[in-house]
Amino acid sequence: MRIPESARYSAFWITPALIWSGVFIGIPLLLLTVTAFAQRGVYGGVIWEWSFQNFERLFDPLYFGVILQSLRLAALSTLACFMLGYPLAYWMVTAGKRIRPWLLLAVLLPFWSNFIVRVYSMKHLLALLPEEWGLLPSEFAVLLGMVTCYLPIFVLPLYAALERMDFSLLEAARDLGARGQRVFFGVLLPQTAPGALTGSIFVFTAALGEFVIPNLLGGARSALIGGVIGDQFLKARDWPFGSSLSLLLLGVSLFSLVLFIRHGEGSARPAGASSTHRPAARRLVKTLSSVALCLLYLPMVILVIGSIRTPQGWGWDWYALALSNPAILEALGRSLRIAAGASLVSAVLGTLAALALARARLPGRLFFQALATAPIVLPELVLGIGALAAFSRMGIELGPLATLCVHVSLSMVYVILTVRSRLLTLHPDLDEAAADLGAGHARAFSRVLFPLILPAVIAGAALSFSVSFDDFLVSFFTLGSTADTLPVKVYSMVRYGVSPEVNAISTLLMGITLAGALIFFRLQRFARDAQRFSRIERR
Repeated sequence: MRIPESARYSAFWITPALIWSGVFIGIPLLLLTVTAFAQRGVYGGVIWEWSFQNFERLFDPLYFGVILQSLRLAALSTLACFMLGYPLAYWMVTAGKRIRPWLLLAVLLPFWSNFIVRVYSMKHLLALLPEEWGLLPSEFAVLLGMVTCYLPIFVLPLYAALERMDFSLLEAARDLGARGQRVFFGVLLPQTAPGALTGSIFVFTAALGEFVIPNLLGGARSALIGGVIGDQFLKARDWPFGSSLSLLLLGVSLFSLVLFIRHGEGSARPAGASSTHRPAARRLVKTLSSVALCLLYLPMVILVIGSIRTPQGWGWDWYALALSNPAILEALGRSLRIAAGASLVSAVLGTLAALALARARLPGRLFFQALATAPIVLPELVLGIGALAAFSRMGIELGPLATLCVHVSLSMVYVILTVRSRLLTLHPDLDEAAADLGAGHARAFSRVLFPLILPAVIAGAALSFSVSFDDFLVSFFTLGSTADTLPVKVYSMVRYGVSPEVNAISTLLMGITLAGALIFFRLQRFARDAQRFSRIERR
């Protein structure tokens, strides 16, 4: 696409975003890599002597067993998400046009709910069951928590793949005599393999480095790589070995990313979704889909009910108790301040980067786009650990400001993707047309282009706010021991039990996060409506 003279935005506009990500993500990851080849001091700390000892310890029976257990649970959770998520995605696509948006929303809402709250809601549900069943803590509880939390990230890419599929292929296969499993494995699965593979990669990599779920739902026998990494940095003070484990986790994630790039994209096909399966298959699809939706919503519904259930009946007593707790109010205020600051900085840096990616003459555009959006695919545990190591090494004080800086690196990606998508829908000659009418470059941008991308900027900022407010792992490792955000405070309260007060806090936390997500989707819809209206006017 030709970039008009008046619309030649500087390629250097992406520089601030790259520098910010390089300082708060690139340098920490580089330091982790170097630390992995160092040695631990007698009383902790790091001795900067080159050694492969830390990587040799990975094959120690104790740690190698943890690695194998992590791989096994990640594989099991991926398989369970496939078995429940595939019927749900298929039902979403083949459902009627009226119900389809509601099914999509039913999957998106849990996805945008606070992660700590979703894990705690499962803990709250299992705590209500008979203790003799031995469900809490247990490996089964960890697996159930992983499936509940990661099911949406399997369903969404598969749903996108199914939407592009030509469903007349299924009818053609049946006309040729194929039935049941042969239709699924011979036609349906190969056609949707890119989406299924993408979802499986997302679930496997997320489950492999899980930190929160094993700590809240599992016992001592449910130790996974994420928990061991955290213990090496926070308890054993063996940072070199913790860094080697982090590199292992990072390597698996990058390998999965390569698989996604090579095989995770399929060619678009005309959408022709229709319910062509037999009654028995339709009942099975709806049954498995109902089980999946129950897993997503039942724990949260019971949590909300528990927050308004009092010894005297029904009421808001637990909310009043929670909101009168000074420690909770302080953590809430700190979360709001960090999220507001992160969303503001992300909106500025992300918009500049999006303009450079969409409008400037930028050599190596795909490379810089991948570099700017890389934080979204890196394990958040590794980013938090890396930030902790880098700040400690460079003498930077841990606290809200350090947390905000890393949050900007994570949430800025959502602004870049949102604003860039909006820019690509606009005609590139808008600035040139304004210039022909006598407007300078700055005036053309402020009066023409910026109003058109403003809903996308606000939507990206709202999404950044939700991501920052919802974040636990980066905050947990970078806040230090003297400050808490609300998710960190909730985690510390629910780690050893459940209480009605925590139910109320968790419900409020879930509501704030969902409000930010709904604002994002509303603004995105507003932007699409405005674009559609402008097209009608031109006609």
